[in-house]
Amino acid sequence: MTVPDYFGLDHRSGQPRTVRTADLTVTPGSVGSAVRTYDRADRGGGRVYDQGHYFRRDQADGVTPPDLSKDSSPVDHIVRARGKRTNFTSVSLDPTKISIFGPTLYRLATAKVLEDGHVVIGHDNLMDELRKVAQQATRGEKTKAIQAQRYARMRQECLVNWNFDISRVDRKNLLTWAWQAIQQYFSKD
Repeated sequence: MTVPDYFGLDHRSGQPRTVRTADLTVTPGSVGSAVRTYDRADRGGGRVYDQGHYFRRDQADGVTPPDLSKDSSPVDHIVRARGKRTNFTSVSLDPTKISIFGPTLYRLATAKVLEDGHVVIGHDNLMDELRKVAQQATRGEKTKAIQAQRYARMRQECLVNWNFDISRVDRKNLLTWAWQAIQQYFSKD
């Protein structure tokens, strides 16, 4: 599926602009947008990160694998899964916002991830989803969703939802298999 051109305002000038997305393909059901994201501290001419370049900090021996046997919501992943594994992998638009998560910086090969049928939930769409959950949830869920918004905003967080076929993988080998499977999508930056 091809994403239509995105129409929006340029963050620096405030003028309308069009982002050409004719060559960007995404999988059905995936979310993300082709807008440029500016770090608030960098609006005066600093670095600009395109939403399409996602970063992760992790250990030098590779990116921590997801636990594909667990099914969690984005809210639970962001709030409760720090240091634990879920079916999501957190990435960020800004590598400086995630420096506490590990010594080695990795870049996600977004095009390959999308080609292989996985889903990248962009920051804007993730924030929209967290706002919806906060508005529609019960009191306890609302508190978690608001906390998830804070964490996601602070780290410019995006999520990768992996759609691997794990039907032929033994449960005891699942983490090892997942580690091997996702390394191809990350390169050291």
